[in-house]
Amino acid sequence: MDTMGSEESSKVISDFLRGWNESIHYYHNFAKAVADKCRRALESRGIEAEVTYRAKKEKSLANKLNQRSKPNPYIYKDREAILHDIQDLAGVRIVVKTLTDQIAVHSILYREVNIEKYAPKQDTPTTATSLFSRKHNWYSANHYVARRRKEDLELQSFGEYTRVEIQVPLAFQHAFAKLEHDIVYKGRSGSVTLKQLQLLDNLSGLVGVTTDLADLAINESDQKEELDCGSFENFHQLGVCLSRLVKQYHHQEADIGPLEGLQRLLKFRGLDNPISLGDIYDHLESSPLDMKEATMRSYGNYPPRVSVRVMDYIVFSIGSTPHESDIDRFSGREILAVIVSTFIWLNELFTPHIAWLSKLLSRSYRYEDGVRHHDLTWLSKTRLEELRDSEMIGVEDEERLRRIARWFSHHTERPVKLAFSISSLDSSFWRDLDNEWHLYVQAISVMRILKMDAVLRT
Repeated sequence: MDTMGSEESSKVISDFLRGWNESIHYYHNFAKAVADKCRRALESRGIEAEVTYRAKKEKSLANKLNQRSKPNPYIYKDREAILHDIQDLAGVRIVVKTLTDQIAVHSILYREVNIEKYAPKQDTPTTATSLFSRKHNWYSANHYVARRRKEDLELQSFGEYTRVEIQVPLAFQHAFAKLEHDIVYKGRSGSVTLKQLQLLDNLSGLVGVTTDLADLAINESDQKEELDCGSFENFHQLGVCLSRLVKQYHHQEADIGPLEGLQRLLKFRGLDNPISLGDIYDHLESSPLDMKEATMRSYGNYPPRVSVRVMDYIVFSIGSTPHESDIDRFSGREILAVIVSTFIWLNELFTPHIAWLSKLLSRSYRYEDGVRHHDLTWLSKTRLEELRDSEMIGVEDEERLRRIARWFSHHTERPVKLAFSISSLDSSFWRDLDNEWHLYVQAISVMRILKMDAVLRT
């Protein structure tokens, strides 16, 4: 054994563990931020899941570092080597009910975070003792190693190369894994016996069958609920119906996208039921190929998700888009609500941020270019909550807001037209300026965080 390499690695490990009490808070906060981001994305799509997070405990970390350094004494030459090797210092677990949800989560994660590595984990039966051979897999889950996206404002306070391991198991498999861990590794009932191992193996086989049956039962229940319901009562019902339509036409799962905007639009048009949505989706998929391709091209390098495609069809093929004259009917405070709502819808419907920001500031759109150069800069730097909370909006500020609204109404880029169109349709599309103001701040901050002043000056 190379004692020099072993001693060097041991010192690096000891130094790393001594500083872990300070570092653990950073990784805990990072895991929480990623978990919160995932939870919101799942809720907006009507997917029920249990989302938990943690930073690795010192004892568990020490065991892992020592175990990994034994066969390779030179593995840890410095702190950076540990950070590169240990991928689960921050961890998030997303437990879902069905295989359909697990597939949907896969698509969502690739949208929400920067996936560095994806590996479906399924252990193969190995001999636990000379007298016992397993017949069934004891663990199954999708594992991801992820970093934040460079342009992600929510996670901007964390290093771009900070990683988090995300595990996505099914509910029954997760329950079995916890039971097996308690019995085999924690020794809850003392030393594990051959009988216990045999019972666990049999139980694991039942879990596999139960998971398949539960998946069928839940899908059957969802279909019955869809057929029985009149109007969609929640995101889950809408999401189930839209997912079924996608699978019916494309024979595969897809990220259906956020559902709040679509649900409001369907309700406003009196189309919030499975039959009407089915008719809309049929018309959408039956459109001439060149028309569908032209629509997709209009969104640039970031194709719209399913819910956005349906909204696009309703607004531009069924409904009507606002005209400049429509702006005149709004008061100054109502125009403020329209503009704020437009930015929030842009940021929610289109990811990543650059997908809508590049369209918003497109140099090909030159109408009232002073708005692009000056008024948007004013908008990004002004504390609009002062206008929101004031009893009256001043004449000069109101005129600025009207210029921005007219600029939006003439905008030629599809994502901007869609977000402004729904914000201008009716007050039911206005966002809550008190409880959702932080969403506007997050959206408008993109121009500052990504240093778009330079773009505005071009």
